[in-house]
Amino acid sequence: MDLNAVRIDKVETKYGYLIFEQPIELTPKFDGHEVLLEIPELHLCCSGATRDQAIDELAADFIWLWKEYALADDDQLSKDAMELKRRLRSMVREARIY
Repeated sequence: MDLNAVRIDKVETKYGYLIFEQPIELTPKFDGHEVLLEIPELHLCCSGATRDQAIDELAADFIWLWKEYALADDDQLSKDAMELKRRLRSMVREARIY
């Protein structure tokens, strides 16, 4: 089981990519069944049968967060959602979403 640290400088999916201002350093954990990756400041927790699957899930979920919050109109967001939007936008240097 590969539980080496993960350094993510961009996320890519079939929907596009996001490049981070600063790479994100994550430490995978094994809960007995799956590999877990967390970004606590985003309340994001992803899992997979392997480290690579967990990374793929994290990328897909991050892209989903970007589409739902970072690209949303401010008047459609609650106060907490606006804070998440600001946090996401401060983390990303370049976005290409299809």
